[in-house]
Amino acid sequence: MLRGIQMGVFAVRVHVKEISKGKEAPVKLIVDTGASLSVIPKSTLRKIGAAPRWRRQFTLANGEKIERDVGIAIFRWNGYEGASEVIFGERKDKPLLGSLTLEALGLKVNPRKQKLEPVELLLLSLSEMCRNG
Repeated sequence: MLRGIQMGVFAVRVHVKEISKGKEAPVKLIVDTGASLSVIPKSTLRKIGAAPRWRRQFTLANGEKIERDVGIAIFRWNGYEGASEVIFGERKDKPLLGSLTLEALGLKVNPRKQKLEPVELLLLSLSEMCRNG
């Protein structure tokens, strides 16, 4: 657990990989289901060859609006892998594992055990919808 982190909040080590070149790096992230996107230090993303694709605006918990560069990366944790948007974190940004990345990995948070667990992935069949509706 990271020092200074509140009870119920925990960190995990994941691998982040550039989507086409295949270079990757390990990174320790605070699991934050309140954050939509994951935040990886800009220096780590540049080291693996990732490049920003667009810039987006975000609202912080205190209501302040900020802009950050965003790209796409592959995340890997304990055999689970998924692609997700990623924020190019600046010096004062905390590295985070956000909810959309968790969904891409097929994982959920168990807050009691402070760990990640697989989630059943569901798919609605369009033919079932047409037949029943």
